[in-house]
Amino acid sequence: MKNHLSSVIYHLLLAVAPCLLFIGCERPALYSYQSVAADGWWCTDTLRFETDNLTANKTYVLRAGVRCNNSYAFQNLWLVVERRVPSEENHRDTLQLLLTDDRTLDFSSGSIVHEKEQTIGTFRVRQSQQPIELLVYHVMEEQLLKGVEEVGVQVTLSGE
Repeated sequence: MKNHLSSVIYHLLLAVAPCLLFIGCERPALYSYQSVAADGWWCTDTLRFETDNLTANKTYVLRAGVRCNNSYAFQNLWLVVERRVPSEENHRDTLQLLLTDDRTLDFSSGSIVHEKEQTIGTFRVRQSQQPIELLVYHVMEEQLLKGVEEVGVQVTLSGE
């Protein structure tokens, strides 16, 4: 009887443990990259991201990221990330991404890709503030940027 009970508890733990792992892992509410035009990224080209699955009365962390290849001529990239929320004034952040320290090898092409993600800040979602639209564009002096491959945003629930 004791062995049978131990066996049942053991199998129950084996069945429940993976479920607890999935519950404990918070997936981003939004994690998306968009490709930039192959001929370059014009300062007038605005990338749009939208999320409508955020929970009201919660705080979220907003991050931006960029992936550039070796033809990108600069060591940094100035971005504007604009957050548009219904019935609220737009919020605009300007950030500088330094691209000199983060590199990965793109095995499909054999080239070095510079990848950088940076936290912008946090924001709180109130009732009736969905969908939230995020707009991203560059504010570099050079109007056409060559070598920028993808730009992305990430929205995750804050751990506060």
